[in-house]
Amino acid sequence: MEEAEKWRQKHGVQFEYDKSVLIHFTANKRRSTDAVITVAGITIKPSKDARYLGVTFDQSLKFDKHLQHATKKGMSFALAMSGAANCIWGPQIRYICQLFTAIVAPRTDYGAIIWHRPKAHGQLPVGKINRLVGPQRLAMKAIIGSFRTAPTSAVQYEMQLPPPDLRLKRKVLQSLTRMQTLPSSHPISPWVEKAIRDSRQQRTRHISNLESLARNFPEYTTMPVEKIWPFIRPPWWTPRIKVHIESNKQKAKKHHDNTITTYSANPNTICIYTDGSSIDGGVGSAAYTYETTKQQHLGKEIDHNVFAAELTAIDLDIQIVKEANCMYENCILYIDSQAAIKAIMKPLRQSGQHIIQQIHDKLDVLTTNTTLI
Repeated sequence: MEEAEKWRQKHGVQFEYDKSVLIHFTANKRRSTDAVITVAGITIKPSKDARYLGVTFDQSLKFDKHLQHATKKGMSFALAMSGAANCIWGPQIRYICQLFTAIVAPRTDYGAIIWHRPKAHGQLPVGKINRLVGPQRLAMKAIIGSFRTAPTSAVQYEMQLPPPDLRLKRKVLQSLTRMQTLPSSHPISPWVEKAIRDSRQQRTRHISNLESLARNFPEYTTMPVEKIWPFIRPPWWTPRIKVHIESNKQKAKKHHDNTITTYSANPNTICIYTDGSSIDGGVGSAAYTYETTKQQHLGKEIDHNVFAAELTAIDLDIQIVKEANCMYENCILYIDSQAAIKAIMKPLRQSGQHIIQQIHDKLDVLTTNTTLI
């Protein structure tokens, strides 16, 4: 605080110390937590809880007050939704379900990676998570118009909505997986790696949330995860290739026949067909021309997907062009995956990013005119 005060005076910045909150965290309950701090003549007294970025922290880090606030918000939205829903004249059920998934659930589940520790497989949820059953039950009753005494499990089965503990577990594990995809230069990456290392120890006290996840769900931290960068090309980057995508299969076939008729007699043009597929639990890619064929087996279906296979097939196309004995003026690639084509044209934070980067690096070296169809 003293360093911040020096910086404020040096740069002429005005802090609003009235909005500052002081809270003491300690594992020893016998220690006093009544100390105050004085900055710029303003005394800040300690508080029992503090709200930061939408999450309420209490001294014991039990997050009971935050869960109480989240339950209250979810209940208010569920009541508002029940006023709009009616099994006779109200909106259709699928729209009300979308309303619950888009509004009620995110409001109550916000920041779950911080305040919720999911249990291992087969263990029952903790008692405080059961508080979130109320808003969901109220919303489900409004959606299907069930009786007040209908069992919650039966209503959940009828609505095909997971219970709050499973929903929270899915979101927390998604957050854990997403954090593992961050590059090593990200500030969170060292903490995730430390939590994974500490999870192998048999500590029973002062376990962080990340360490608890790594210990209860080792299958999410033992397998290697692809690192995804914020961007692989600068925002002002434009592709050096042309793309043509038809709206349906009939138009695509007609366009293919026209291009074949136009370029079949031109020896300076090469046409390549690509495909990626999953067969018998294995994922592979292939690239075919009238002169050569390239194939690559990516691995098992549990480790790779068809999208990565389609990208790998495009990479094989470019490899064929690079290894050709002659220099082609035009290169036409016929691809049956619009998702792969759009990912190459506008690379984002997504899976298979390293394959897309390889494709663009090879395309930058080539001097041919390439068209993706």
